[in-house]
Amino acid sequence: MEYATYQKNIDANFSSALFMPIKTEVGQIRQQRVTKLRLYLADVEAFVDPITVVPDIGGPANAYFHCKSRDDWRKDFIEFLHQPHEAEHDTDDDDSDGHDEDSDDPFA
Repeated sequence: MEYATYQKNIDANFSSALFMPIKTEVGQIRQQRVTKLRLYLADVEAFVDPITVVPDIGGPANAYFHCKSRDDWRKDFIEFLHQPHEAEHDTDDDDSDGHDEDSDDPFA
């Protein structure tokens, strides 16, 4: 199995409740590719739940995102719904079709 650590120094522009950046420990990276893996033995009893990990496209070759489990998505979404939210208002008087919303003319 591969060994990875959660990245504590996260880019200020990155913000996600569903993904956490991680980096795997590798033996060697050449030309932006992992050329030597570092694998470890693990007791099968140590595995509790499956996880989902996706590559960080555009990031370092050994960078990935650990995705929260679907069970946690539900909890996070419920918490999001209970948070106070302000409605977003358009500053334009035009709707998405470019028509004036206050106009009585349906063809305007």
